[in-house]
Amino acid sequence: MVIYLILAFVICDAGGGTVDLISYTIEQLEPALQVREAAPGSCVLCRSTYLNRRFREFLVSKLGQEEKFEQETVNDAMKKFDEEIKREYSTGVKDADYWVPVPGLANNPRLCVRINKLKLPSDDVREILKPVIDEVLKLVQDQMRSTNTEVKGVLLVGGFGGSDAIKEDTPFTFRYKMYRPVSKGKPVKCEDIIYYDRTDRPAVIYQDEEVIELVRLCVKMHDLPSDALEIEIGKDDELYYTFRYAIEVTYQSGSTKYELLHKGE
Repeated sequence: MVIYLILAFVICDAGGGTVDLISYTIEQLEPALQVREAAPGSCVLCRSTYLNRRFREFLVSKLGQEEKFEQETVNDAMKKFDEEIKREYSTGVKDADYWVPVPGLANNPRLCVRINKLKLPSDDVREILKPVIDEVLKLVQDQMRSTNTEVKGVLLVGGFGGSDAIKEDTPFTFRYKMYRPVSKGKPVKCEDIIYYDRTDRPAVIYQDEEVIELVRLCVKMHDLPSDALEIEIGKDDELYYTFRYAIEVTYQSGSTKYELLHKGE
């Protein structure tokens, strides 16, 4: 018999006009998928088109006083930004430069214009994208907090949902609590193992030859503050050492970062 995990997930539909969010819990995978709403949905104005306006303002402020800066210049640059740059921008690629067509403009090293193209450093792109990205991430985190169970994933859909900048450098935090009877002495370390299933089957809660160790996270108690361990009375009226911690997962362009945190550190 196969036992499946009951998982909660958030759907974030980030389109050109609004961001729609809703959470579901998977109650059954076979013979047919069954889900139920885990938290009320939300819909807010958080437009991808707002990014286009920010880029237009950036373009006009940088090049607007140049000779032969015309509407055609703006149109060509906007097309490049809307269809390519804002979708391809990745926080995981450092020091990347983007080239934006600016037809009609003369070479100007001071403004980084060369052969009818403007060099756009990744830092400038990040500043243009940052307000909307931050707002989308806050909405997702608010939705995760409003669910009644632990969220295991976020599905990004919609035009802006395909942006690498939303997917990357966004930590997802999973909170845990370690117990140890006081009668057995203080724990010397906290260790967690994250496993990887090499198949594409539904998630399982047992380990077989297809489930392998992905990463091992460990912290020694003597490296933590003296108040990291707490003492609580269990349901059996026995005393237990407890340690509250979190595992933070950050997806990046070419890797995934796992961190074991205590009180955010």
